[in-house]
Amino acid sequence: MRHRSSVPDEREPKKGRVSAFEKSLKSYADNKSNVVINPAVGVSFDSHADAYDFCNLYSWEVAFGIRWNDSTNNAEESVMVQEIVCSCEASRYVQLMVPSGKPELSNTAPVSTDCKARIQLRKSDDNGWMQYAHFGDAITFDTTYRSKLYDMPFALFVGVNNHYQSVILGGVLMQHETVESFKWVFREFVTLMGGKAPSTILTGQCNVMEVAIHEVLPDTTHKWCKVHVLSKENEFLGPICSKKSGFKDDFQKITDSMLTVREFESAWQHLLDKYNLHGNAFLSQIYDSRHKWAKPYFKGKFCAKQTSMQRNECANHMFKGYVPLNRSINMFVRHYNKLQSDLDSKERFEESRSGKRSRVMRKGVPVEEHAAKICTRTMFEKFDEISFQSGSYVVDEKERGKTYLARHIRSDCQECWSQVEFEVTIRAEDGAVVCECGLREHIGMPCCHAVKVMIHLGMLEIPAGNIVKRWTMDARDNLLADMIEHENDKAAESSESYRQSKLFIHAFEFVKFCSRSVLTFEVGLAGLVRLGQERL
Repeated sequence: MRHRSSVPDEREPKKGRVSAFEKSLKSYADNKSNVVINPAVGVSFDSHADAYDFCNLYSWEVAFGIRWNDSTNNAEESVMVQEIVCSCEASRYVQLMVPSGKPELSNTAPVSTDCKARIQLRKSDDNGWMQYAHFGDAITFDTTYRSKLYDMPFALFVGVNNHYQSVILGGVLMQHETVESFKWVFREFVTLMGGKAPSTILTGQCNVMEVAIHEVLPDTTHKWCKVHVLSKENEFLGPICSKKSGFKDDFQKITDSMLTVREFESAWQHLLDKYNLHGNAFLSQIYDSRHKWAKPYFKGKFCAKQTSMQRNECANHMFKGYVPLNRSINMFVRHYNKLQSDLDSKERFEESRSGKRSRVMRKGVPVEEHAAKICTRTMFEKFDEISFQSGSYVVDEKERGKTYLARHIRSDCQECWSQVEFEVTIRAEDGAVVCECGLREHIGMPCCHAVKVMIHLGMLEIPAGNIVKRWTMDARDNLLADMIEHENDKAAESSESYRQSKLFIHAFEFVKFCSRSVLTFEVGLAGLVRLGQERL
């Protein structure tokens, strides 16, 4: 736990101000919690001594000791941050700061030590939880944003919604980037998000983070950010780019455009041979780690079109624009909330834009018209790009109704290592058009080879097996599995979690209905206002 002070070290007494101790006693009397003294988000103190005494009372109640730890001074040597930690703590996981002024914290996480004693300061965000429920299949986690005032990284969990926009799922302020701290962060994040781990997580090139993910998220695919892996490209390959014409373009083709492992391996060896770079240490290093970052090695692993953390870095860029690096924690959170509000506003704009049915068709074929009906506008535009690329291929039939070859019409002009033929099969169980390139499984959309076969066969609609709901306008139009489970579990009717799930299901349906038009919105809102007034 941290107590942040300002100059002077003690604030003047104020008539009517209720101390943290008094608030805890009143809360205990009203709520009958398990402990009398309960540190929580929003607690403020008049002095360091008050903060220490409060935490000490809590530590006695739950049977552990505390001690002063590190502090941070400003330029005038005034103490700005003072840590209070478990007395038997060996290494801190994550530290949350409690400002001396009243904070407005959200998306906060527990603070724990590595002994059994634990101080938890946590507040979950329902919007982040709902976003994760729909779009938490592939996420990024980045620790590059760092507060200058506290010298601590603020790590962001970021997903991608059905409009291909960044959605902030949560954030955590960390003091130390160790295996244990990352294990704790990932474990707590999954718990806050309902217990379901993501299918894929994209992170920076960090060994301690890799160990933590392997232990805490064993079934999650861990992918390194390509941008991080190649971050020293200019430093180590700059001289080669300036001396060897064409090297930079060839290198980017390999890192950006390869679809299959065979293509990647062939292209890499050709690059080394062409420019005589077999002994280059940097190229050898990134080649040895190719299974952790190169797209072809993640065939069949859904990544939501994310090959690097550019989407997360975009969110970080916006974050820096909202929150200067030297801001105090309460101002930090206030601006964070403003960023979240603006992201929500942009999402609502895209929802409205997608609701307008007029779409520009490039090819005017039935599958394109079907994509226009079911996909959000942004994802339809991406499908249209894929459809346009399919024009570079022709289809040869291998086995009627089962197997086809999509062949590039200018195969003679392609690179010697470029794969120009792709086998496409029609899956018997659901009619899905599946290509050996694996791009559909990777991004959740059919590749240009599969689309070409669909057009060749005159399909009127995209097969259901080729549609990933998270990219459609109906991405949120479903109840969560765990809610339905609660709904059907009559034995749990007496539990609070059951009642919450029951209410949420009906509230979810009510919101869907009231969002259909201005009239239903106004009627529904008026009903809620009346209900609130009656309750009061």
